[in-house]
Amino acid sequence: MHATALDHSFRLVTRRSDHAWTLTVSGDIDVETVAALCRALNAVDPRRGQVVVLDLSGVLFADASLVNALLHARSRGGPHHLVISALSPCVARLLRLTDLDALFAPRAIPAPPLGNSSPPDPPRGTLRLSALHR
Repeated sequence: MHATALDHSFRLVTRRSDHAWTLTVSGDIDVETVAALCRALNAVDPRRGQVVVLDLSGVLFADASLVNALLHARSRGGPHHLVISALSPCVARLLRLTDLDALFAPRAIPAPPLGNSSPPDPPRGTLRLSALHR
């Protein structure tokens, strides 16, 4: 486990398994703190079948910087690369206000490749970032 603390209001904790990286973010995500999140998201190689499980339940404030980071991660890795496991009320509101909540749909995390006996245990209510057509 590796933790990065940029200041009192932002914290990013990463856990890595064979199949997924779990990123747990708390505090504020804005133009000053989003670079650490982007570096963590970009460290995961979607070509290896690795999944990013992103827990945003501890985020207290988020602006367009978070939206841009999520959209970039999705475009880089595709809809199966980024799994949002939890949203804080402010992140849910931001996605709703920007009309991006339609990009999130409840789905199961993909099973790990055969031979991997230790898949990550995501929290209940896992959401996957994926395009939906209304």
